[in-house]
Amino acid sequence: MKEKKLIIEQGISAVDPEAFAEEDWTEVILPSSVVSIGAAAFMNCAGLEKITLPEGLKEIGEGAFTGCTSLAEIKLPDRLEVIGEMAFFGSGLREITVPSGVLSVGEMAFWDCTELKSAKVTGEKTRLGKDAFGSCPKLREGYFAPGFPREGSPAEKLQMMLLWCTAPALYDEETNRTAEMFFLQNEELIMDLILREENEKALRGLIESGPEKVRNCIREHREQFVFRCSELGQRQGMQVLLLSQRTASGTDRKKSFPAEDQFEI
Repeated sequence: MKEKKLIIEQGISAVDPEAFAEEDWTEVILPSSVVSIGAAAFMNCAGLEKITLPEGLKEIGEGAFTGCTSLAEIKLPDRLEVIGEMAFFGSGLREITVPSGVLSVGEMAFWDCTELKSAKVTGEKTRLGKDAFGSCPKLREGYFAPGFPREGSPAEKLQMMLLWCTAPALYDEETNRTAEMFFLQNEELIMDLILREENEKALRGLIESGPEKVRNCIREHREQFVFRCSELGQRQGMQVLLLSQRTASGTDRKKSFPAEDQFEI
């Protein structure tokens, strides 16, 4: 596709709703005067690869970048406060960091971002809408500072659990207690998913900085998990991590692993 750049003139304070929807821009540069992007402003701009957001931007409207499948990366400004519903629905983002000043991330804001691998929500006061990061099959790294979700579908809770596993040391005490209970209730499911996906960051996070009961649980069953790695095709890095742990009781209770069809997240 031929490059087509859009430079919006200085002095404009808001990008109107649907202003550039379904157009063929490949790059967009917004001036420092822009504080809000309207609903569906760049919706279905499938060729959009790059957009420069101003530092003073406060709001990204509903569906603003829905369907921007070529948009692989974006830097959200520190002054941003609101990310609307379905703002990046079906976009091509590979990773995202939501700044600490964001107050709300709308429902399904990052739904169906099939290439999204890492998500970090850094603000303790950020409110996440339902399924904000739903249907993101490659999401395997990051953390959500507001805490482990108390409500939601089993698939959503499992997805959040995987993010917690990658960096449990970053969470507060209350979140760790809730996530710890979820892990102990669903140990076989969670560990088998981590091993299947070779999610070394999640395993290392649990072993090095997870709650004590979680670490003890992994130690106690390490031989079974090592054997599971062999069944899945070695997973040598995972085996090394597991074998570095001494068992808590000196014995390993046999674990049974979930069936394939229980891993739809």
